[in-house]
Amino acid sequence: MEQTINKTDLLTGNEGEYLGIQYKWSKDENGHQILTLIDNGKNYQVFKTDKPFMATEPDMNIYYQAAVKHCIELHLDKKKLQAKLDEVIKK
Repeated sequence: MEQTINKTDLLTGNEGEYLGIQYKWSKDENGHQILTLIDNGKNYQVFKTDKPFMATEPDMNIYYQAAVKHCIELHLDKKKLQAKLDEVIKK
């Protein structure tokens, strides 16, 4: 019963760094969770939940941390590919 009454928003304000990229979870006006990556002073909104998120289970945070890792790894892969493309274009 207590979990139903006192729902905890585990993501909003959760921030950190993974592989040298900073990340931060925030919430939009409709309650959707947004993952923003901060790389070289630029913000990249890379993930947004389909519906408002309110977690009662602490284990749910594990899934969203996996999303952080996945999004950062994709971001870094994209940067590497862009650097290679830029090299080819210069030639």
